[in-house]
Amino acid sequence: MNLDNKGQGSVEVLFVIIIVFVITAIFVGTITSTTNKTETGSMAEARMQGEKIATAINNVYSHGPGYSINITIPPSPTMTAMVNEPENYVTVISGGQHVEIKVIPINLTAFNITSDPAGLNDIIYTIYNQDGKVNIKKN
Repeated sequence: MNLDNKGQGSVEVLFVIIIVFVITAIFVGTITSTTNKTETGSMAEARMQGEKIATAINNVYSHGPGYSINITIPPSPTMTAMVNEPENYVTVISGGQHVEIKVIPINLTAFNITSDPAGLNDIIYTIYNQDGKVNIKKN
């Protein structure tokens, strides 16, 4: 770099600093965007599991006493579905976010459905209608 009396060296250094700053900002933006997409994808998968649970509860209720359904909860994403908390909802919690899904039955036992905390195995739950009351048990 040839420094002269007109400040050419200072302008070149300032230009290099600006270029480095722009490149750094692009990388940070890309990393943040990728992280947000991953979190959104995990929440969408957890919502699908919540919809599956709510559909099973509604089907068991509508088919009447004696009817039961087994549902399988995969190990990923890690999630907890709180049935009937708040009342008449399935609340799915995953990655610090939550979503509430309305269910039909008003006579529903509160129960927590969770995926495998170790993230290794499917967990099977039975949802059954006993004299008009919908219950859930872990198999």
